[in-house]
Amino acid sequence: RYSRRTDKYGFERDFKLYRADKHQLSEQLDELAKTPSGRQRYMQVNPMWNYYKAKVKATLSSDEGKAIYRRRKFDVEPVFGHMKRDFGIRRTHLRGQRAVENDIGLALIALNLTKFGQSISRLATNFINNLKSGL
Repeated sequence: RYSRRTDKYGFERDFKLYRADKHQLSEQLDELAKTPSGRQRYMQVNPMWNYYKAKVKATLSSDEGKAIYRRRKFDVEPVFGHMKRDFGIRRTHLRGQRAVENDIGLALIALNLTKFGQSISRLATNFINNLKSGL
């Protein structure tokens, strides 16, 4: 059986539903086919999701995909890690590409200003230490 669901944003998703048979070959299989409350077990599969998941996996498994993913660890991930740790930004609270870009842009500006302040602090500390040591 097929099922179609619409999420709160109006996007429709198609699922294939698999249901356990009502009558099994043995008593043990009959128990496994039912939930603790006594309903028949079922499973939903989204074929489009599985297709795109397999496509991404194949792309990342290629030599070019591995090279790109290897660079990502050094280029992208630390920035988002700092945003999450230092500023508590786990998600954006806005909708729409332009609004999200502005929100993330402000967070990145704040991150860059923080780094800039830390580097100035380090320079000032080194300068003061050099003055004290007589250099």
